[in-house]
Amino acid sequence: MNDQNNMNNGFGGPGPQQQGPFNNMNGNMQGNGMPNNGPAFNQQNQGYGMPPMGNPNQQFNRNNNMYNNGGFGGGMPPMQPPKKKKHLGLIIVPVVLLLLIGIGVGVFMHLLKSGYLYEHGQLVKIYNVTGKCLQHHFTEADCTHPETCEICGLEQGDPLGHDWVDATCTEAKYCDRCGEVEGEPLGHTCIQGYCERCDEYQDELEDEIYDIIAAVALGDTYFDYYLTHLSYYDLQYDKGWYEGTRDMSYFETAYDSYEYAIETCGDYEEFADIKEALQNLIDTMPMDKPKYNVDSCQKYCDDLNDAIDLRDPVTEACSDLADLLEDD
Repeated sequence: MNDQNNMNNGFGGPGPQQQGPFNNMNGNMQGNGMPNNGPAFNQQNQGYGMPPMGNPNQQFNRNNNMYNNGGFGGGMPPMQPPKKKKHLGLIIVPVVLLLLIGIGVGVFMHLLKSGYLYEHGQLVKIYNVTGKCLQHHFTEADCTHPETCEICGLEQGDPLGHDWVDATCTEAKYCDRCGEVEGEPLGHTCIQGYCERCDEYQDELEDEIYDIIAAVALGDTYFDYYLTHLSYYDLQYDKGWYEGTRDMSYFETAYDSYEYAIETCGDYEEFADIKEALQNLIDTMPMDKPKYNVDSCQKYCDDLNDAIDLRDPVTEACSDLADLLEDD
């Protein structure tokens, strides 16, 4: 009997319904001990029963520590759909792109630092398109320009300024740094002889000097011939030297030679003295034949003597002219 009661107090059976721990707990257990659709687990009674058979889509209630309306009960979690694996392409593609970009930047920076882009004109092209100068390349400053970037034209510093060298006889004032010329050469202090400024010998008039000296020497020779001619006639004829004036060919030749020397002197300052002396000489030489009377012959003699005296200044001027020639 006791065994039967124990059985009735434990699990429901086929006999009459008895009050037991699993019978009619909160209305969850019924006659045959099979669970109804009530809660599977009751914290108050601390009893266990079969979980309800319900909708498999119902969720687990954590507050009641059970699956409400859930699956097959018994504390089993509901079936979850398998998690989808992330597509590897979403990771690989950006990584590969970043890697390629990094390699490209590295190669570009190497070409930039090595000077390859500058040497092949790429920096100028980049600047023309973007307006950005990636690397300045400055030209050296000169007299009129500061350091200037060949790519973008940026300037830095100040121009160096000219380094002038004073003008000389043959060269104008010029800059020793850039070669810029200013003004004109000073010129030599003479065109024949030694320059007082540079002490260089100038021989621009050397040919003219030889021609003048030779013409004067020829004139002096024929002048002397004429005097000798007059002396001869003065001794041989009754009318003396007057007879000699009838033939003035020597005297005329002397005159022509002096006149040629004057023309050769031109307007050169170096020939001013010899030109003046020769002009005085030929202006004094009596080229008209005297008449056979006292006054005419006396005047002719006076003019001839004056001309003879004026030959000395011509001789001195010729000596000075010869000094302009360089000593051999």
